[in-house]
Amino acid sequence: MAKNIVDVYVKMPSGKNVQFDMAYNQTIEALRNLVAAKEDVKPKQIQLKYQGKILNPSSTLNYLGVRPETILKAEILESRTITLRCKLNEDETEDIHIDTLDTTTDLVRTVQNLTTFVNKTIQTKDGVNIIKSEKKLKEVGLSDGDVLTVKELASPAAASSDVPQSAADNFELMDIKSSFDAQGRNVEVAFSFDTTGSMYSYLDTVRTKLKSTCERLLKDIPNIRISLIAHGDYCDQDSSYVIKMVDFTSDVNRLVKFAKDVPGSGGGDTPECYEWVLRKAQTLDWAEDSAKALVVIGDSPPHGVGYTDQQINWHQELELLTGMGVKVYGVHAGGSVGSRLFYEELADRSGGCYIPLQHFDAITDMFLAVCYREASDDQLGEFVQEIEDAGEMTEAKQEIFKRLGETSKEDKEKKPERREIRYSWWNNGTATESLQYLYNEQTDVWSSQRSTNTPSRYIGPTSLSTSGRSKKIRQSFRKKLDTKACVLM
Repeated sequence: MAKNIVDVYVKMPSGKNVQFDMAYNQTIEALRNLVAAKEDVKPKQIQLKYQGKILNPSSTLNYLGVRPETILKAEILESRTITLRCKLNEDETEDIHIDTLDTTTDLVRTVQNLTTFVNKTIQTKDGVNIIKSEKKLKEVGLSDGDVLTVKELASPAAASSDVPQSAADNFELMDIKSSFDAQGRNVEVAFSFDTTGSMYSYLDTVRTKLKSTCERLLKDIPNIRISLIAHGDYCDQDSSYVIKMVDFTSDVNRLVKFAKDVPGSGGGDTPECYEWVLRKAQTLDWAEDSAKALVVIGDSPPHGVGYTDQQINWHQELELLTGMGVKVYGVHAGGSVGSRLFYEELADRSGGCYIPLQHFDAITDMFLAVCYREASDDQLGEFVQEIEDAGEMTEAKQEIFKRLGETSKEDKEKKPERREIRYSWWNNGTATESLQYLYNEQTDVWSSQRSTNTPSRYIGPTSLSTSGRSKKIRQSFRKKLDTKACVLM
């Protein structure tokens, strides 16, 4: 029994550390209540943070990955009562008094007591829907004297007088699903799929729900753009393709058509051309002011530097992407322990997230979760809650959500600049690999070194054809790297 107890230390507002013995399955809310009792304030006045991130009260310690002797920080928030005017119809208005630290869930429940409407919307003067969530009223911008409009919505389920509660529950679930708010943030996420062998099954699974998935994302995150990348290996040039891409777009039909039309590729033995993916991803139409993410889904490591005449160093390509502001998610779909190191490194160096993916059925929810994480932590939390409420949570999904909920690179303990791993694809030397493939810049075609005598020209990352703005971003960071190199010399 003792092994289920964890010592949690909380740095109180006074600066003193206080120890609490908590069970792994207890929630942050339970811990918040204990802290509030110690400080003699209301529980809702307590805000708990871990490495700068506000913790969701409904999450469990186990879900958040809290370990023995974890230190959390407690803050006391100012509590203030405000008056909101609820317009129920043209002739009726009710005033409600509510605390700025109450949640939108508290507000919705209070308004429910004012009307007999089964299905309703609650809107601010700006037409924004207020829905149930853990967001505090002060966080959504409500202030003293604001007017809320309550409207009844027609619903077939509401017409049945013997199941009004069921209808209300169904409506609330629909309301939650349509409530995500990206708060105007531009989000760009590129998903790269290895289509060699059995890996094609992951893209095949996503394809079955891609239309509804993209439509949902565009509704929840209006400023999102998505790119899809499919790749095989250099040996697939003649039989299928090495890489295919659809650039960032909000056109659902274009994304669906790409996924539908792209075939599987043969690939050879491990490794595969992930280093080429990292380079080609730099040529996408990345915007300067967006939240940027590249999701690399695969089960093998990349080739080493000497495998092609382009001398592609995946460490450097990753550094360039990171300098462009792109976070890389390493999604390891099985494979060897050695290959896992590659996907971990992608995430660790870029501030992304390492995600082990063992089951096909979890990939669509992973697709959604990554996009919500890039939009905001609140949206990710609400999506996780939706999965739990629908009874669709599995161990595989829980592991994905747990890792996505962890803090970003800036909050993690810094690792050494470069780990030394005894794999030819990890180290940057060319001694252990012989030249196998040559690249033709004019035709964008790879050929076997054994099948051609035509000399090729080295094409560095800054020479690749690309959009103007992403080239500007990449070249700006390239100058920083060159300057840094000169200083070190």
